[in-house]
Amino acid sequence: MLQQGASEQSFRLMQKVGMLKILLPSISTFIDETGDDGLLWQALRSLDGWIAKGRKPPRDILWSVLWYVPFQELRVEGNPEETLKQFNEFLTREQAFANIPRRERAGATLMLSAVEKLCPGDAKYLPSIMRKSYFNGAMELLEIVSQAFPEAGRHLDCWRSLLAAAKESAHHGAPKLEEKGRRRRRPRPRRRKPQAPDNQGSSEQSA
Repeated sequence: MLQQGASEQSFRLMQKVGMLKILLPSISTFIDETGDDGLLWQALRSLDGWIAKGRKPPRDILWSVLWYVPFQELRVEGNPEETLKQFNEFLTREQAFANIPRRERAGATLMLSAVEKLCPGDAKYLPSIMRKSYFNGAMELLEIVSQAFPEAGRHLDCWRSLLAAAKESAHHGAPKLEEKGRRRRRPRPRRRKPQAPDNQGSSEQSA
């Protein structure tokens, strides 16, 4: 449903007939609590618009868009461990009913957690998070939800400028880094082989 480009319409219909409460009870409860015009619908609308442009995000990104708003609601300011704990409890309730593959669930969780670091736009996170396998997925997630949430869009612009500056710095500094990275080995001194004793000279001296 999420990958078809009509997720908002499909989820609204499932919520209306009571099917969503069976398939994804935590999402259904969240919709009941936030109302008919809640932020979750805006996130799904952004996803539909993204797919309408011909984009085909992988399934873990699709799940992360669906869970983006609940994750933000469960967020504990300044305590990412507690946020992740509460979100995992949220997912455990979903997993009991929906057969969500473990790999997709883990990937979505990593991306949502990464967005927590991306959103402040703090350059100190840049070197470590760029090496992560889920970094590009987290950036795509932020790009999708930025269509609905202006704050996410501002954070995305900040990170794009940080990445551009990092790439520019790496481009100009590449030769120097390469020279420093290569260490020349010093030639080892050759050991001289011991000379064989001169038998002829010693025999003459004895004579």
